[in-house]
Amino acid sequence: MRDLEGRESIAGTLEIGLPIFRRSFELQALRADADAAHAELAEAERVASIENDHARTRISSARTNLALAVNGVHNAQTEREITQRSHSNGEASLADLTDARVIEAEAQALCATRRREVADAIARLESRAFKTEAGEQSRDRLQALSQELSQELSQELSQEQTQEQTQPQTESSSGAAQ
Repeated sequence: MRDLEGRESIAGTLEIGLPIFRRSFELQALRADADAAHAELAEAERVASIENDHARTRISSARTNLALAVNGVHNAQTEREITQRSHSNGEASLADLTDARVIEAEAQALCATRRREVADAIARLESRAFKTEAGEQSRDRLQALSQELSQELSQELSQEQTQEQTQPQTESSSGAAQ
C-alpha cells in the first residue's frame, strides 16, 4: 500500500468482535444477580435477627407471666387455707370456702397455661435456631458460590483486558515487521 507521497506504508486494523461485548454484558448481568442475591441474603438475615429477638422476648415475657401465676397460686392457696380455718371456727360460710377453692383452681389452671406458654416459646426459639443453622449453612454455600463467581468474573475481565491490550500490540508489531 502506498501513501499520498508514494512511500510504502503498512496499515493495521483492530477488530473487536461482538462476542466480547456480549460476554461483557453477560458478566455484568451475573454480577448484578450476585449483588441482588447478597441484598436478599442481608435482608433475610435482618428479618431473622428481628424474629429471634422477638422469640427471646416472648420467652422472657412468658417466664415473667409464669412467675406471677405461681405467686397467684401461692396467694390463692393461702387464702383458701385461711378461709378453711375460718370456716372451721365458724367465722366463714361454706360458700366462702367454695369460692376460695374455685379461685385456687382458677389460679392453678392459669399457672398451667403459663407453663405451656413458656414451653411453646422455648420450642419456637429452638425451631428458629434450627432454621437459622440451616440458613447459615445455605448462606455459607451462597457466599462460597458468590466468591467463586466473583473470582471467575475478575479473571475473565482481566483476560479480556489483556486480550484487548495485546491485540493492538500484536497488530502493530506485525505491521512493523513487514
